[in-house]
Amino acid sequence: MHRGAGKALRYKRLSAALALILALAPLLAVLAATPTFTVTATLDKPAYYVGETPTLTVDIEWSDLSQNYTMKLVVLNSTGGEVATLDSAIEIPGATTAEGSTTKTYSLTASIFTAEVGEETYELRLIDTSSGLSVASASFTVRVKNEEITINVAWEDASGDRLVEPYETVEFKVFITWTFVNSSKTLALYADGQFVDNVDVSAGSGSAQKSYYTTFDSEGTHSITFRLEDSSGKVVAQKAVAVTVSRKITEKGASIIEQGIAWVKQNAIVVIILLGLVLIVLIVMRHR
Repeated sequence: MHRGAGKALRYKRLSAALALILALAPLLAVLAATPTFTVTATLDKPAYYVGETPTLTVDIEWSDLSQNYTMKLVVLNSTGGEVATLDSAIEIPGATTAEGSTTKTYSLTASIFTAEVGEETYELRLIDTSSGLSVASASFTVRVKNEEITINVAWEDASGDRLVEPYETVEFKVFITWTFVNSSKTLALYADGQFVDNVDVSAGSGSAQKSYYTTFDSEGTHSITFRLEDSSGKVVAQKAVAVTVSRKITEKGASIIEQGIAWVKQNAIVVIILLGLVLIVLIVMRHR
């Protein structure tokens, strides 16, 4: 009797253990294959001008899914406040595609993201609409910069020998470049107060080239300042350039004194020897 009862008890225990294993099997299967989501956010530019519209590319990847999900994408600022909902109904076909990816592109609202100069890092969250839980996140930084307009100048004289003579024509090539300009405008280019030409500046970035011709009526160092002014007369960029003007000395046009100086420089050793001989003769004659 005792043996039969012990055997029956063992069978009951084995049956209970088997039933528990069977009950936990689905849970273990779920734990072994937990749904996973990842998200990345990439901007189209490293920096923007005030009022420009950034473009954000979002890559979503998932794995180990067994059902469909509906997701939304929201953007939070650095203090945790929600500033934008980029998408409220992203369908993830997990029931048919357990592992996959999708790419979305969004235009960010300029009044929110590029309203003023500065830099801010935002958090992008992928949220399951049914549970309200955030399943993945990524960060991106929006940089907004002031406009930058610069002038560079190169010059060339008429003879091309880089030796400017009085009344020789000199061409000044003025190169204008700009970045982060938020609206098109027309600027006026001046050379020492003399109007040269208008420069059409487009929104964003770009470049232009203008030429200015002049002569100098005297020798010495001459400076010209090029400046760009907006419609109100404000100077937005300027550049000063110095040019040295001098006459060329040629053998035909050189004076007798200049030729003599040049001969002495070229025959310095001979001159020293002659001076030495004269000095010796003078010493000998003095002691006679």
